[in-house]
Amino acid sequence: MSKLIIILGFLLLLNCCASIAPISKKKPFVLPELSKSDMVIVENGKKRAKTRIEILTTAKKRPAPVVTLKPVPIEKQIPVPTTPITRESENFDLDYSKKLYNFWINYYLKRDRKRFQRHMNRGHKVETIVRETFKKHHLPEELFFVGLIESGYNERISSHANAVGPWQFIKGTATRYGLRVDRYIDERFNIVKASEASAQYFKDLYNIFGSWELALCAYNAGEYRIINAIRRGNTRDYRELVRKKLLPKETIYYVPKVMAAKKIYESRNNYGFRKPASRSNPFKNTSTSTFKSSFSLNKVAKKIGVSYHRLKKMNPDIKTGWVHIKRGRSHKLLVPNNKEGTAVKVAKSYKEKARKPQAKKLAKLRSKIKAKIAAYKVQKGDNLTRIARMFNTKIRTIKKANSLKTSRVFIGQRIKIPGLRSKLYTVRKGDNLGHIARKFSTSIASIKGLNGLRNSRIYPKQKIQIPVKS
Repeated sequence: MSKLIIILGFLLLLNCCASIAPISKKKPFVLPELSKSDMVIVENGKKRAKTRIEILTTAKKRPAPVVTLKPVPIEKQIPVPTTPITRESENFDLDYSKKLYNFWINYYLKRDRKRFQRHMNRGHKVETIVRETFKKHHLPEELFFVGLIESGYNERISSHANAVGPWQFIKGTATRYGLRVDRYIDERFNIVKASEASAQYFKDLYNIFGSWELALCAYNAGEYRIINAIRRGNTRDYRELVRKKLLPKETIYYVPKVMAAKKIYESRNNYGFRKPASRSNPFKNTSTSTFKSSFSLNKVAKKIGVSYHRLKKMNPDIKTGWVHIKRGRSHKLLVPNNKEGTAVKVAKSYKEKARKPQAKKLAKLRSKIKAKIAAYKVQKGDNLTRIARMFNTKIRTIKKANSLKTSRVFIGQRIKIPGLRSKLYTVRKGDNLGHIARKFSTSIASIKGLNGLRNSRIYPKQKIQIPVKS
């Protein structure tokens, strides 16, 4: 009986403790959900209530709550391409519609046969350069055929969207991948430099989408358009996006089109195409010479002993004969291998010439500063005779400088005074126009006219122009 009283008292104490609110702000401990059988233990054939410690040690743990994460927007899932692309990406086994593939095979063989022959002829000239560029970056060499259907490797081609050159770069994408595009240079036309940029672009597209099918689609339609299609279709499966018609029609055709061009190009003899003529490749056996100062392409051609026409053909990115280079930048000029040493010397001479103090230019600059013409504002009672006398010059000189046919002038009119320079002066405390005029050997009227002052009132710290005869 005494044991039963002790147990009941202990349970009553536990119940009282559980009803007391915790002092701290932390949530009170809650026991696991238990059945009645979990509260009692049988000992020597007799039942007794479990202690708190026994309950905690023997109770089954609650299952962990299922946490559902909100889907992250697809644009936030795109990784920043920081790691180099792996050799797995060299695999170019694409999954595409055989029906569309056969359509493009027939199209190139029948309707577009002559134009495709021209594309193959141009592509044959630069094939080695393009393939070696992609191979260097561990990319599939078959990406060469993307350029074949984009431009037919026509260097001067441009689209309605202002996409230019063999890889059809718009200006924004070109500059993002290090190509120079301005009034002097457009490196989108240069197959060597543009292929290097396209390799970097393909590398980033593959890192973003993880498949060559989607990377090619993004090259055609833009990465954000493909991202939106993935979001709407809730899939990264290229065939599924095509089936749901979430991609533009031109983009759906793009992958089969590339593969059809590849098939015909590699089996051109079987399809009756002429073998491309082995024309001289202007980019073969070339070296790069770096110029850090502006130069004339015509003068460089003469100095290194190469014809201007040949050097221009090797550097189609140069728009005019003059290449302007800003300070801190440089331009890589392609020259023949046997002229590399001479070109390096020429580039060095241009750099040294730019560093030398240009005495003639400085002298001209100083003369321009001296010959700077100051303007005089005509005051009440002024005429050309008075103004000429004021500045110790001749009336005909003033008329010639201002293209005046008559000697009439008007109040408020600005008259240029040839040979007159002005000096900035800060008015000090106690100064007046008379004191300043005497100090600089000039007149009050000339100071007022040069500064457009209506009266002779001036203030400390006021900045005024003082006429100084050159």
